[in-house]
Amino acid sequence: MSALPQPAGSAIPQSVKTSFLDQCVHVRLAQLVALKTILPRHKRALKYQQILASVREVGLIEPPAVIPIAGQSGYFHILDGHLRIEALRQLGGTEVDCMLATEDDTYSYNRRIARLGALQEHQMVMRAMERGVSPARLAAALGIAPEAMERGFRLLSGICKEAVALLEEAPVPAAVFSLFRRMNPIRQIEAAELMIGQRNFSTKFVRAILAATPETERQRAPGTRISHASAKSMARLRREIAGLKEKMKTAQMDYGPDMLKLTIARTYLNSLLANQDVADWLNLNRPEYLKEFRRIGEQQDTEPVSLLGTPG
Repeated sequence: MSALPQPAGSAIPQSVKTSFLDQCVHVRLAQLVALKTILPRHKRALKYQQILASVREVGLIEPPAVIPIAGQSGYFHILDGHLRIEALRQLGGTEVDCMLATEDDTYSYNRRIARLGALQEHQMVMRAMERGVSPARLAAALGIAPEAMERGFRLLSGICKEAVALLEEAPVPAAVFSLFRRMNPIRQIEAAELMIGQRNFSTKFVRAILAATPETERQRAPGTRISHASAKSMARLRREIAGLKEKMKTAQMDYGPDMLKLTIARTYLNSLLANQDVADWLNLNRPEYLKEFRRIGEQQDTEPVSLLGTPG
């Protein structure tokens, strides 16, 4: 690794030490020791089944990360890639190429993963098809049914290009686009901007946007007949939509201060629970308080927050 540029008077060292060797090492699966147990429920999960299908169809793409075990020559602890190693074992593999860490810096690999949204997955699938990969092989590699693959090809049908460009890097669920198709292009762009502004990409939030969308800004499916509601019911619906918009505006104004207060309160609770005497007293005298405090302390800032009052 080349030396990094430094400002004048900086105390930064001339070079940065890498955490992994430049080349992968070829090891036998029998030499790898897991740091966590793979339970039967983990192997029944969709994530493991997709990994298994991918390894079976195209092989291992990302090498696991390992570190030598002190005092046991030739053996390694698995730092990252337990499910990939288990999939290889299940498929009868005996050897694997691994990234060799030079030290265990307690880095949490899974916490730093950038999850792909439905839009990114769709773009990757379409790019693979353009390069000659058959739909049948794609379905086998992704561990999904061919019918689901066919539906995935139509993910962006009826979605305007401007809305797609706005949500290109966002973790948007696939169900969101079926709701977008019920809005006209201008409303789709407005909905995408609302989602980005609130950092809320949940289906519930988009369903609320659709509920607040006037009939004039909706798409009508071919062959459907417009129901003629009474003037009284239409007036009531307009009042409800206006009230929902007002609630959304109030929630937008209160979101920042509320999140700041929640972060401060969560930090304070975590500092209290870090005191073993306090934790022991709560466990003996107020166990229900301790359970709730721990639940609040474990919440992540990245969890989506719905303006309707429930997590997205």
